[in-house]
Amino acid sequence: MSKRNIIITIIVVLIVAVVITITANFLARQGSSEYSLVKLTTGELYVGRLSWFPRPAMRNAHLFQITADPEDATKQNPQLMPVSESLWAPKVIYFNPEQIVIRGHIGKDSAIAKTLRGK
Repeated sequence: MSKRNIIITIIVVLIVAVVITITANFLARQGSSEYSLVKLTTGELYVGRLSWFPRPAMRNAHLFQITADPEDATKQNPQLMPVSESLWAPKVIYFNPEQIVIRGHIGKDSAIAKTLRGK
């Protein structure tokens, strides 16, 4: 095989790989909102717009917490606290990829997605 054919083959394989990756990413996000959930090794749960390039970063981040109901000690209330309202108020949170235990997309019709769209 000539050098030219090898180069053409490599380019075609790269293009096919890019198309497959883009298609797989699109299909994986069907039925999902633009929001993702990230659980860290510390146990903290963050919800927001997650990007991976050049490193994991979350915008419009909210800390997901479960708090005790003040009126009924047997109940627990989920709470989304905007990180932008915290004392350090970052616009973007950068994650160490080694500290991410779980990540996933939030469904379009989930209570979390509806709450964030309403904000």
